[in-house]
Amino acid sequence: MKNKIKIIQTLYIHPGEDDPIKNSMGFLASEVNWMSWALSCLQLKKLYGEVELYTNTTGKEVLIDRLNLPYTKVHTVLDEIKYEKQLWAFPKVYTYSLQQQPFIHIDGDVFMWEKMNHKLLNADLIAQNIETDNGFYTKIMARLIESDIWFNESIKQQIKSKAEYAAYNAGIFGGNDIAFFKEYTEQAFKLITKNRDRFNEMDLGKFNMIYEQYLFYCLALQFDKPVECYFPESVIDISYKGFANFLEVPYKTKFIHMLGDYKRIEDVCVMLAKRLRQDYPEYYYRIIAECKKTSTSQLFVYYGAYNFNAQLENPIWKMISSVMSSLYEMELQNIKERTTIGRMVYVQNGGILGRPSGSNESELKFLQKESSQQIIKSLKKGLTIREVSKVVNVSTKTVMKVKALIA
Repeated sequence: MKNKIKIIQTLYIHPGEDDPIKNSMGFLASEVNWMSWALSCLQLKKLYGEVELYTNTTGKEVLIDRLNLPYTKVHTVLDEIKYEKQLWAFPKVYTYSLQQQPFIHIDGDVFMWEKMNHKLLNADLIAQNIETDNGFYTKIMARLIESDIWFNESIKQQIKSKAEYAAYNAGIFGGNDIAFFKEYTEQAFKLITKNRDRFNEMDLGKFNMIYEQYLFYCLALQFDKPVECYFPESVIDISYKGFANFLEVPYKTKFIHMLGDYKRIEDVCVMLAKRLRQDYPEYYYRIIAECKKTSTSQLFVYYGAYNFNAQLENPIWKMISSVMSSLYEMELQNIKERTTIGRMVYVQNGGILGRPSGSNESELKFLQKESSQQIIKSLKKGLTIREVSKVVNVSTKTVMKVKALIA
């Protein structure tokens, strides 16, 4: 039986700067950044009970000492690292390297309203999804190859194969195969240290995608390791359209990753704030109050010029907030009941729920395909994923999908 899997997060704030709560970390405003961290942590705590934070002293000052986020364990082990500011994925990779038992790392801009399934939790390697936006990674790799940087053997093999580029999104990242992660993080550190003298020729922001996500993909292929993804379908447009739909939370939308440009879209930031205010008002107003102390708060303008400090400390406001929360719960239950009754009436009148019959290909039908059968035969012969891909003339992603289904 596999060990219980740990849910972990990483935050590193460079020390010695101004008040660390002023950090927006790519978001439209600093308070939106901290609202993101609060909602991510609080939802994970609600779903799993235990969430551990890997951070440095400055990060602890914000998330724990000032915002009081309820992490069950806090490891300030990131005090011992130093790195270039542009290498924002480095602290995460360092956190992966410290793990001695199965884990899943969740980014601070990922929000979940439903537990991950057992198949995912029991997998050797876990990621959010595979990215197959070939043009995006082709451009990055072309520039790095032109700069003549050092690549490890797994990346060299993938370049030599001339296969389309792909990578695994690390919004959710981890697994039960700790030995693989030890090798992976060692190779990631080598990619960084061996190329440090060429950093001035490289786009370090894009380089993060290579040593964290693309390297993971290449090593999984090299060691013939299937990766179980939260979203089984590959993402071919890494603008991730529809990945920040707060309007249908929590009934239809169960997962949001507020990555990339979503952090700077005003409407999305306001919806994030409203969701935190609705579900966890205590943390919402605490964040506003802390940001106002440094005159960095912008978001409060959207809701009027309230005295947030007074609201946070006023016992009458706490009572009003509690009553409003109870009313919300009652209305939520009423909506659920009305929805259930409506579905029952619809079915009784001959309606059919779900997608039209035949619109989805079942796993059984997929495995019965001629190409899938050839893949299975080749795998039984002991061929690697890359070898099977060449023999059957299918993508490595298809081979990995078949291998995962028959495991």
